[in-house]
Amino acid sequence: MTASCSGFDAAPTPPGRGARGHLEFGEDPVDCVRREAFEEAGIELGSFKFVGVTNDVFETEDRHYVTLSYTATLVRGAPVVREPDK
Repeated sequence: MTASCSGFDAAPTPPGRGARGHLEFGEDPVDCVRREAFEEAGIELGSFKFVGVTNDVFETEDRHYVTLSYTATLVRGAPVVREPDK
């Protein structure tokens, strides 16, 4: 399982194909992944390991994201889409 924040992939999927979220002010990145996984997919993750960072510039949207990627284990639940409009 791959998890990221500014977003995460709730299941093994190609990069960029999972739910997305943003860090709250002062929030630890691992706490962000944990929170977003629960809010958007209804799952609890644990045993996080940092695996990389990407620098993503979306010029047409005038957005710039730095995405921190982690592996994590599924502790509880089965991924479901809880926020289909996001």
